[in-house]
Amino acid sequence: MRGAHARCCRPVLHGPRAAHIQVSGSTFRSRRHHSMDRRGDIKRVTLMVCTYRRPEHFPRFVDSVARLKMPAGISFHLAVADNNPESHYDRYIGAALRDLPCDHSYGHDPQPGYANARNLALTLAQETEADLLAFSDDDMLLDPGWLEGHLRSHAEFDCDVVGGAIHGRGSASKHEHGRRFAHGEECSVQGAGNVSFRRWLIDEPGLSLTFDPAFNKTGREDQDFFARAHAAGARIIFSRWPVIHDPSMEGDNWLPELMNKADVSAIMLRNDIVKLRKEKGLPRAILSALWCTRFAAKYLMSQAGAAANTLTGREHAATLKRVSAHKNRRKFTEAFKGLSGDYVSRSNVRRG
Repeated sequence: MRGAHARCCRPVLHGPRAAHIQVSGSTFRSRRHHSMDRRGDIKRVTLMVCTYRRPEHFPRFVDSVARLKMPAGISFHLAVADNNPESHYDRYIGAALRDLPCDHSYGHDPQPGYANARNLALTLAQETEADLLAFSDDDMLLDPGWLEGHLRSHAEFDCDVVGGAIHGRGSASKHEHGRRFAHGEECSVQGAGNVSFRRWLIDEPGLSLTFDPAFNKTGREDQDFFARAHAAGARIIFSRWPVIHDPSMEGDNWLPELMNKADVSAIMLRNDIVKLRKEKGLPRAILSALWCTRFAAKYLMSQAGAAANTLTGREHAATLKRVSAHKNRRKFTEAFKGLSGDYVSRSNVRRG
Protein backbone atom coordinates (compact mmCIF):
# COMPACT_ATOMS: atom_id res chain seq x y z
CA MET A 1 0.00 0.00 0.00
CA ARG A 2 1.11 3.53 -0.63
CA GLY A 3 1.54 5.68 2.45
CA ALA A 4 -0.60 8.72 3.13
CA HIS A 5 2.45 10.93 2.73
CA ALA A 6 2.98 9.77 -0.84
CA ARG A 7 0.99 12.67 -2.26
CA CYS A 8 0.03 16.03 -0.85
CA CYS A 9 -3.56 16.68 0.08
CA ARG A 10 -5.55 18.63 -2.47
CA PRO A 11 -8.90 20.39 -2.03
CA VAL A 12 -11.86 19.14 -4.06
CA LEU A 13 -15.40 20.47 -4.18
CA HIS A 14 -17.91 17.66 -4.23
CA GLY A 15 -21.31 16.56 -2.97
CA PRO A 16 -24.73 18.18 -2.51
CA ARG A 17 -23.32 20.89 -0.23
CA ALA A 18 -19.99 21.21 -2.05
CA ALA A 19 -18.27 19.79 1.01
CA HIS A 20 -14.55 20.53 1.26
CA ILE A 21 -12.74 17.26 0.65
CA GLN A 22 -9.04 16.68 1.10
CA VAL A 23 -7.52 13.55 -0.37
CA SER A 24 -4.20 11.76 -0.17
CA GLY A 25 -3.04 8.57 -1.81
CA SER A 26 -3.74 7.01 -5.16
CA THR A 27 -7.16 5.39 -4.87
CA PHE A 28 -9.31 8.52 -5.14
CA ARG A 29 -11.08 8.03 -8.46
CA SER A 30 -14.64 8.58 -9.55
CA ARG A 31 -16.40 5.21 -9.38
CA ARG A 32 -20.04 6.19 -8.91
CA HIS A 33 -21.15 3.76 -11.61
CA HIS A 34 -19.14 0.83 -10.35
CA SER A 35 -19.93 -2.44 -12.09
CA MET A 36 -22.22 -4.43 -9.81
CA ASP A 37 -20.81 -7.74 -8.59
CA ARG A 38 -22.83 -8.55 -5.51
CA ARG A 39 -20.53 -11.14 -3.99
CA GLY A 40 -17.37 -11.25 -6.06
CA ASP A 41 -13.81 -11.45 -4.79
CA ILE A 42 -12.81 -8.73 -2.34
CA LYS A 43 -9.54 -7.02 -3.22
CA ARG A 44 -10.09 -3.45 -2.02
CA VAL A 45 -11.57 -2.27 1.29
CA THR A 46 -12.52 1.24 2.41
CA LEU A 47 -13.13 1.86 6.11
CA MET A 48 -15.26 4.92 6.87
CA VAL A 49 -15.23 6.81 10.16
CA CYS A 50 -17.12 9.94 11.18
CA THR A 51 -15.60 12.24 13.77
CA TYR A 52 -17.11 14.95 15.96
CA ARG A 53 -15.48 16.53 19.03
CA ARG A 54 -13.10 13.63 19.61
CA PRO A 55 -9.56 15.09 19.81
CA GLU A 56 -8.51 12.49 22.39
CA HIS A 57 -10.19 9.42 20.91
CA PHE A 58 -9.57 9.91 17.19
CA PRO A 59 -5.74 9.58 17.26
CA ARG A 60 -6.07 6.33 19.22
CA PHE A 61 -8.57 5.05 16.68
CA VAL A 62 -6.21 5.87 13.80
CA ASP A 63 -3.36 4.18 15.66
CA SER A 64 -5.46 1.01 15.83
CA VAL A 65 -6.02 1.27 12.06
CA ALA A 66 -2.25 1.48 11.57
CA ARG A 67 -1.83 -1.74 13.58
CA LEU A 68 -4.20 -3.80 11.45
CA LYS A 69 -2.93 -7.04 9.98
CA MET A 70 -3.12 -6.58 6.23
CA PRO A 71 -3.85 -9.75 4.27
CA ALA A 72 -1.80 -10.25 1.12
CA GLY A 73 -3.39 -8.82 -2.00
CA ILE A 74 -5.76 -6.47 -0.14
CA SER A 75 -5.72 -2.71 -0.77
CA PHE A 76 -6.95 -0.65 2.19
CA HIS A 77 -8.22 2.93 2.37
CA LEU A 78 -9.48 5.06 5.29
CA ALA A 79 -12.16 7.70 4.63
CA VAL A 80 -12.65 10.32 7.36
CA ALA A 81 -15.84 12.41 7.51
CA ASP A 82 -15.45 15.48 9.74
CA ASN A 83 -18.79 16.76 11.07
CA ASN A 84 -17.46 19.44 13.39
CA PRO A 85 -18.96 22.92 12.76
CA GLU A 86 -15.54 24.04 11.53
CA SER A 87 -12.95 21.78 9.96
CA HIS A 88 -10.84 20.12 12.64
CA TYR A 89 -8.30 18.81 10.15
CA ASP A 90 -5.63 21.16 11.51
CA ARG A 91 -6.70 20.64 15.13
CA TYR A 92 -6.46 16.88 15.55
CA ILE A 93 -7.37 14.98 12.38
CA GLY A 94 -4.48 15.81 10.08
CA ALA A 95 -1.81 15.09 12.68
CA ALA A 96 -3.35 11.70 13.42
CA LEU A 97 -3.45 10.78 9.73
CA ARG A 98 0.03 12.05 8.89
CA ASP A 99 1.92 8.79 9.40
CA LEU A 100 -0.88 6.38 8.57
CA PRO A 101 0.64 3.65 6.36
CA CYS A 102 -2.31 3.47 3.97
CA ASP A 103 -4.18 5.71 1.57
CA HIS A 104 -6.77 7.97 3.11
CA SER A 105 -9.26 10.68 2.25
CA TYR A 106 -10.84 13.44 4.30
CA GLY A 107 -14.03 15.44 3.94
CA HIS A 108 -15.76 18.11 6.00
CA ASP A 109 -19.48 18.82 6.21
CA PRO A 110 -20.38 21.62 8.64
CA GLN A 111 -24.08 20.72 8.58
CA PRO A 112 -24.57 18.78 11.84
CA GLY A 113 -26.21 15.40 11.80
CA TYR A 114 -25.48 11.70 12.02
CA ALA A 115 -26.92 10.98 8.57
CA ASN A 116 -25.08 13.95 7.04
CA ALA A 117 -21.76 12.71 8.37
CA ARG A 118 -22.32 9.15 7.20
CA ASN A 119 -23.47 10.30 3.76
CA LEU A 120 -20.27 12.32 3.40
CA ALA A 121 -18.36 9.16 4.32
CA LEU A 122 -20.26 7.28 1.60
CA THR A 123 -19.35 10.02 -0.88
CA LEU A 124 -15.68 9.61 -0.02
CA ALA A 125 -15.91 5.82 -0.24
CA GLN A 126 -17.64 5.93 -3.62
CA GLU A 127 -14.63 7.77 -5.00
CA THR A 128 -12.44 4.76 -4.25
CA GLU A 129 -12.42 1.42 -6.04
CA ALA A 130 -13.40 -0.52 -2.92
CA ASP A 131 -15.30 -3.78 -3.28
CA LEU A 132 -16.10 -3.81 0.43
CA LEU A 133 -17.04 -0.83 2.61
CA ALA A 134 -16.96 -0.69 6.39
CA PHE A 135 -17.89 1.62 9.26
CA SER A 136 -16.53 1.99 12.77
CA ASP A 137 -16.77 4.75 15.39
CA ASP A 138 -14.04 7.22 16.25
CA ASP A 139 -14.09 6.31 19.96
CA MET A 140 -13.45 2.61 19.29
CA LEU A 141 -10.25 0.63 18.77
CA LEU A 142 -9.92 -1.95 16.01
CA ASP A 143 -8.52 -5.32 16.97
CA PRO A 144 -5.43 -6.14 14.87
CA GLY A 145 -7.39 -9.01 13.30
CA TRP A 146 -10.47 -6.86 12.58
CA LEU A 147 -9.98 -6.72 8.81
CA GLU A 148 -9.16 -10.42 8.57
CA GLY A 149 -12.30 -11.14 10.58
CA HIS A 150 -14.56 -9.25 8.18
CA LEU A 151 -12.97 -10.80 5.10
CA ARG A 152 -13.22 -14.29 6.61
CA SER A 153 -16.87 -13.70 7.50
CA HIS A 154 -17.83 -12.63 3.98
CA ALA A 155 -16.04 -15.63 2.52
CA GLU A 156 -17.53 -18.08 5.03
CA PHE A 157 -21.13 -16.86 5.07
CA ASP A 158 -21.49 -15.56 1.48
CA CYS A 159 -23.44 -12.52 2.64
CA ASP A 160 -23.83 -8.83 1.82
CA VAL A 161 -23.43 -7.33 5.31
CA VAL A 162 -21.36 -8.49 8.30
CA GLY A 163 -21.89 -7.12 11.80
CA GLY A 164 -19.01 -7.74 14.18
CA ALA A 165 -18.47 -7.98 17.93
CA ILE A 166 -17.79 -5.12 20.34
CA HIS A 167 -15.63 -6.05 23.33
CA GLY A 168 -14.97 -4.10 26.49
CA ARG A 169 -18.46 -3.05 27.53
CA GLY A 170 -18.42 -5.08 30.71
CA SER A 171 -19.61 -8.54 31.63
CA ALA A 172 -23.19 -7.75 30.63
CA SER A 173 -22.32 -6.89 27.04
CA LYS A 174 -24.64 -8.63 24.61
CA HIS A 175 -22.22 -7.81 21.80
CA GLU A 176 -19.24 -9.40 23.52
CA HIS A 177 -20.85 -12.63 24.63
CA GLY A 178 -23.10 -13.19 21.64
CA ARG A 179 -26.42 -13.21 23.50
CA ARG A 180 -27.96 -10.76 21.07
CA PHE A 181 -27.13 -12.79 17.97
CA ALA A 182 -25.44 -16.14 17.55
CA HIS A 183 -22.34 -16.41 15.40
CA GLY A 184 -23.48 -16.85 11.81
CA GLU A 185 -27.07 -15.85 12.57
CA GLU A 186 -28.93 -13.88 9.92
CA CYS A 187 -30.27 -10.51 11.12
CA SER A 188 -32.80 -8.02 9.81
CA VAL A 189 -31.08 -4.93 11.22
CA GLN A 190 -27.53 -3.82 12.02
CA GLY A 191 -25.74 -0.85 13.53
CA ALA A 192 -22.68 0.88 12.09
CA GLY A 193 -20.29 0.56 15.04
CA ASN A 194 -18.61 -2.50 13.53
CA VAL A 195 -19.98 -3.39 10.12
CA SER A 196 -18.84 -4.15 6.58
CA PHE A 197 -20.98 -4.34 3.47
CA ARG A 198 -20.79 -4.92 -0.25
CA ARG A 199 -20.55 -1.91 -2.50
CA TRP A 200 -23.75 -2.69 -4.42
CA LEU A 201 -25.80 -1.43 -1.47
CA ILE A 202 -24.86 2.18 -2.29
CA ASP A 203 -23.93 2.13 -5.98
CA GLU A 204 -25.76 2.42 -9.26
CA PRO A 205 -26.68 -0.14 -10.43
CA GLY A 206 -27.61 -1.50 -7.05
CA LEU A 207 -29.70 -0.21 -4.16
CA SER A 208 -28.25 3.34 -4.18
CA LEU A 209 -28.88 3.57 -0.44
CA THR A 210 -28.03 6.66 1.59
CA PHE A 211 -28.65 7.54 5.23
CA ASP A 212 -31.96 9.27 5.90
CA PRO A 213 -31.51 12.89 7.14
CA ALA A 214 -34.66 12.45 9.23
CA PHE A 215 -32.37 10.73 11.75
CA ASN A 216 -29.82 13.56 11.91
CA LYS A 217 -30.67 14.54 15.48
CA THR A 218 -32.02 11.33 16.90
CA GLY A 219 -29.54 8.75 15.67
CA ARG A 220 -30.49 5.20 14.60
CA GLU A 221 -29.79 6.25 11.02
CA ASP A 222 -27.58 3.18 10.74
CA GLN A 223 -30.31 0.76 11.83
CA ASP A 224 -32.71 2.34 9.34
CA PHE A 225 -30.10 2.05 6.55
CA PHE A 226 -29.46 -1.65 7.07
CA ALA A 227 -33.13 -2.44 7.69
CA ARG A 228 -33.88 -1.00 4.24
CA ALA A 229 -30.99 -2.98 2.79
CA HIS A 230 -32.38 -6.18 4.32
CA ALA A 231 -35.87 -5.41 3.03
CA ALA A 232 -34.37 -5.02 -0.45
CA GLY A 233 -32.72 -8.43 -0.32
CA ALA A 234 -29.36 -7.90 1.38
CA ARG A 235 -28.24 -10.78 3.59
CA ILE A 236 -26.98 -9.58 7.00
CA ILE A 237 -24.93 -11.92 9.20
CA PHE A 238 -23.54 -11.47 12.71
CA SER A 239 -19.98 -12.74 13.20
CA ARG A 240 -17.72 -12.93 16.24
CA TRP A 241 -14.59 -12.84 14.09
CA PRO A 242 -14.30 -9.08 13.39
CA VAL A 243 -13.70 -7.47 16.79
CA ILE A 244 -13.48 -3.87 17.95
CA HIS A 245 -12.77 -2.72 21.49
CA ASP A 246 -14.65 -0.10 23.48
CA PRO A 247 -12.03 1.59 25.71
CA SER A 248 -14.62 3.44 27.79
CA MET A 249 -13.58 1.66 30.98
CA GLU A 250 -9.90 2.40 30.51
CA GLY A 251 -8.01 5.41 31.83
CA ASP A 252 -8.86 7.94 34.51
CA ASN A 253 -12.09 9.16 32.90
CA TRP A 254 -13.84 5.82 32.57
CA LEU A 255 -16.66 6.68 34.98
CA PRO A 256 -17.71 9.96 33.26
CA GLU A 257 -17.51 8.11 29.93
CA LEU A 258 -19.86 5.38 31.12
CA MET A 259 -22.27 7.87 32.69
CA ASN A 260 -22.38 9.85 29.45
CA LYS A 261 -23.06 6.72 27.41
CA ALA A 262 -25.95 6.03 29.78
CA ASP A 263 -27.31 9.54 29.20
CA VAL A 264 -27.05 9.15 25.42
CA SER A 265 -28.87 5.81 25.60
CA ALA A 266 -31.71 7.44 27.56
CA ILE A 267 -32.00 10.30 25.07
CA MET A 268 -32.21 7.83 22.19
CA LEU A 269 -35.12 6.12 23.95
CA ARG A 270 -36.84 9.48 24.47
CA ASN A 271 -36.42 10.25 20.77
CA ASP A 272 -37.95 6.88 19.89
CA ILE A 273 -41.04 7.82 21.93
CA VAL A 274 -41.20 11.28 20.32
CA LYS A 275 -40.97 9.73 16.85
CA LEU A 276 -43.68 7.21 17.67
CA ARG A 277 -45.95 9.96 19.03
CA LYS A 278 -45.51 12.14 15.95
CA GLU A 279 -45.83 9.36 13.39
CA LYS A 280 -48.27 6.89 15.00
CA GLY A 281 -50.15 9.05 17.50
CA LEU A 282 -50.18 9.59 21.26
CA PRO A 283 -51.93 6.31 22.23
CA ARG A 284 -49.16 4.23 20.62
CA ALA A 285 -46.53 6.37 22.31
CA ILE A 286 -48.23 5.94 25.70
CA LEU A 287 -48.21 2.16 25.32
CA SER A 288 -44.52 2.23 24.51
CA ALA A 289 -43.78 4.51 27.47
CA LEU A 290 -45.73 2.24 29.81
CA TRP A 291 -43.56 -0.67 28.68
CA CYS A 292 -40.59 1.43 29.83
CA THR A 293 -41.81 1.23 33.43
CA ARG A 294 -39.67 -1.92 33.57
CA PHE A 295 -36.68 0.40 33.85
CA ALA A 296 -37.99 1.56 37.22
CA ALA A 297 -37.79 -2.03 38.47
CA LYS A 298 -34.31 -2.40 36.98
CA TYR A 299 -33.30 0.82 38.72
CA LEU A 300 -34.35 -0.57 42.11
CA MET A 301 -32.54 -3.84 41.44
CA SER A 302 -29.36 -2.00 40.44
CA GLN A 303 -29.51 0.15 43.57
CA ALA A 304 -29.89 -2.96 45.70
CA GLY A 305 -26.96 -4.57 43.89
CA ALA A 306 -24.81 -1.50 44.48
CA ALA A 307 -25.61 -1.56 48.20
CA ALA A 308 -24.84 -5.29 48.45
CA ASN A 309 -21.51 -4.90 46.67
CA THR A 310 -20.56 -1.98 48.90
CA LEU A 311 -21.27 -4.05 52.01
CA THR A 312 -19.03 -6.85 50.75
CA GLY A 313 -16.19 -4.48 49.83
CA ARG A 314 -16.56 -4.83 46.06
CA GLU A 315 -16.48 -1.12 45.33
CA HIS A 316 -15.77 -1.36 41.60
CA ALA A 317 -18.74 -3.69 41.12
CA ALA A 318 -20.83 -1.32 43.23
CA THR A 319 -19.85 1.59 41.00
CA LEU A 320 -20.90 -0.31 37.88
CA LYS A 321 -24.25 -1.07 39.52
CA ARG A 322 -24.69 2.63 40.27
CA VAL A 323 -24.02 3.43 36.61
CA SER A 324 -26.67 0.87 35.68
CA ALA A 325 -29.08 2.45 38.15
CA HIS A 326 -28.43 5.88 36.65
CA LYS A 327 -29.03 4.54 33.14
CA ASN A 328 -32.32 2.85 34.06
CA ARG A 329 -33.58 5.89 35.98
CA ARG A 330 -32.79 8.16 33.03
CA LYS A 331 -34.47 5.78 30.59
CA PHE A 332 -37.61 5.66 32.72
CA THR A 333 -37.88 9.45 33.04
CA GLU A 334 -36.89 10.29 29.45
CA ALA A 335 -39.43 7.82 28.04
CA PHE A 336 -42.26 9.76 29.66
CA LYS A 337 -40.75 13.10 28.70
CA GLY A 338 -41.05 11.91 25.12
CA LEU A 339 -44.84 11.93 25.44
CA SER A 340 -44.92 15.73 25.42
CA GLY A 341 -41.42 16.99 24.62
CA ASP A 342 -39.52 17.24 21.36
CA TYR A 343 -36.44 15.54 20.00
CA VAL A 344 -33.14 16.07 21.80
CA SER A 345 -30.04 15.91 19.62
CA ARG A 346 -27.65 13.15 20.66
CA SER A 347 -24.73 15.39 19.76
CA ASN A 348 -25.82 17.90 22.41
CA VAL A 349 -25.75 15.21 25.08
CA ARG A 350 -22.64 13.34 24.04
CA ARG A 351 -19.51 14.11 25.97
CA GLY A 352 -16.84 15.73 23.83
